[in-house]
This record gives sequence, structure tokens and C-alpha cells, in this order.
Amino acid sequence: IFNMEKRTILLIGHRGLIGSYLFKFFKNQKKTKLVAVDKKENLDLRDRISVEKFLKKNKDINYIVNASGKNDHIAKDLKKNSYEDDHVLLEYINENLIGPKNIIELSINLCTNLKSIIHFSSLYGIKSPYHPIYKRKKSLSYCVSKHAMEGLTKYYATLLANRNIRINNIRVGGV
Repeated sequence: IFNMEKRTILLIGHRGLIGSYLFKFFKNQKKTKLVAVDKKENLDLRDRISVEKFLKKNKDINYIVNASGKNDHIAKDLKKNSYEDDHVLLEYINENLIGPKNIIELSINLCTNLKSIIHFSSLYGIKSPYHPIYKRKKSLSYCVSKHAMEGLTKYYATLLANRNIRINNIRVGGV
């Protein structure tokens, strides 16, 4: 993914399950300046103004790796066998779609040498879960937000191809 030139990588969600492993990997890479943020500390992707302010201070970012997001196996707002309230769906959309949208839209104009944005998604962004394998059914809100992230990624990947900015999802299964 990354060539051997000097680079700055923004890692979003470095305290999460996937992000913590990425943090350990990237911090030991030669010729790499790692900027690690997490919503629990200092950057809420849903807040467009704070994202813009952050990116204006970090214009040298070349690669963005977004490992943040709301996940249904961690969230406490879902009941075992009930349907989800509309506010739950909106929370997932805000975190798993609006946040990545803000990162894409703001970084393409504020980062002077942006090359790639990678979002971590889910296999449930392209297929439906097989519910019987779970003690608690998979969240509709989680699955819908990951489907939406797939669409967002494809849209911007084709829109930004002529600017040589790659936008990709990495779809993971159970972690």
C-alpha cells in the first residue's frame, strides 16, 4: 500500500480493536510520521468543524486509515430480541457514514499531498448476516450503516480517481 517515500499517516481510532494493532504496526515504520487520534481523546469525525480545524493543522497527511466506528457487539443500546428505535439507526449512520464522509470531503481539499483514504468496514456491508450464529441478532443499524459506507466509498473512489486519490474499504469479518 505504501511506498518507501517519507509519508504522514493519520490513523483514526487507534484505541479500538483493529486500530490498536495498526498503531503498533505504523509506529515502527521507517520514514513514517504517525498522527493517531481517537474519538475518546480528541477527534469526533461527526463534528465537521473540529475535523476541518484538525486537518488545517495537519495538512501534510498523505494517507488516512480510518479504523473508528460504532460496532453492535460493543454498543449497549441494543436489546436481545427487539427491533431498533430510529434514533439508534441515526446514531450508527452518524458515526459510520457521516464521519467518513466528513474525512473524505475535508481532507481532499485541505491535505496538500493526499494519496489514499482507507476505511475499515464489514463483510456485512456487502451481505446479510447469518443470524443463527449469534447469541444476539446482528444490528440492522450496523448492517445498514456499513452498506451505506460501501456506497460512499464507491462514489468517492470514482469521483476522485482523476485526482489520483484512492478511496477504499477493507471489509473484515468477526474480530
